[in-house]
Amino acid sequence: MKIQLREWWELKKILKQRYSQLSEEDLNYEFGKEQDLIVRLQSKTGKSQEDTVRLIKSFQVAYLQQALL
Repeated sequence: MKIQLREWWELKKILKQRYSQLSEEDLNYEFGKEQDLIVRLQSKTGKSQEDTVRLIKSFQVAYLQQALL
């Protein structure tokens, strides 16, 4: 899964609003370490890995659509 860093700051805000139990550390993203991020989010949200990836991708799509408006 690819995450664009310039988008991540916005996606991070959205995830934190939706899942208040997520900390800054949980949402820390390092290039090339997407799997670590997914595991942390999966652990905190209780979602499967597939659902966690789907969630991030859906937020990416929503953010990009909003940015194009």
